Amino acid sequence: MTDDQTLVDLFRRDVDQQNKKIAKSGSYFSEIPSQWSGRRKLYETKGDLGFEREILKIVEKKWGCSSKKLQKKYQLDYLLLKNDPDPDFSENRNDEKIGVAWLEIKNRSNPIKQYPTFMLSMAKIMTAQQLSEASGLPSFVVVRWADAIGYTRIDSDDEYELDVAYIGIGGRTDRNDAQDIEPLVYIRNSAFTLWKNR
Repeated sequence: MTDDQTLVDLFRRDVDQQNKKIAKSGSYFSEIPSQWSGRRKLYETKGDLGFEREILKIVEKKWGCSSKKLQKKYQLDYLLLKNDPDPDFSENRNDEKIGVAWLEIKNRSNPIKQYPTFMLSMAKIMTAQQLSEASGLPSFVVVRWADAIGYTRIDSDDEYELDVAYIGIGGRTDRNDAQDIEPLVYIRNSAFTLWKNR
């Protein structure tokens, strides 16, 4: 049995055990820890949004697109839009801009070479994959480090595979929020196309 198969079997066993506990209690919600109940606090500040807008201006200029901020339920930040390249033969009859990619924006204060990888939550990767599969559009993350700006795809398909160094557990510990510790995907910095040094 491979190591991967062993992990899958362990995961299935854990899920089965959890489902049995839930079935006994009669309620899924009785199994949710109290710190997870209710709405999660949002930590995005005006400063964060300011950095995001600065980075978005660079994206829109480099890729010749516009953007639409997405609702929180989509977990990624933006849908990138362009004019329909062939409106005469398109089903787009309203002259609307059409979606061309999903986008997540990250701002980091460290230099790019401080760490060999860039970490992103598994939840973001899974959401990016789902959005890409449902829409046929690629998903990207654009990162601004202290000394560089770059991008990479964060979905996978028949022609592209995400360059993952490893999967781990981590996150912020300075906010005393249990949900900040989660599975993380560590993407090799070499996977990023760099636009410029800052």
